[in-house]
Amino acid sequence: MQFEGTVTSNRPPTEWYALFPNAVLAEGALDRLINAAHHVTLQGKSYRPQRRPDRAKEVTPKKD
Repeated sequence: MQFEGTVTSNRPPTEWYALFPNAVLAEGALDRLINAAHHVTLQGKSYRPQRRPDRAKEVTPKKD
């Protein structure tokens, strides 16, 4: 069985194990996913917080 897709996360793979209720399932699934994958790590500031709707209120200057 082959899987083609994209998995994104804001956490390193070492923190993914805690998401599984069973350590054996976590080890099997993540071993196949992580070891057979191409890893792309992006560095730098995230643009996502700037696009939040509540952020627009903070950026708008107040008129007195």
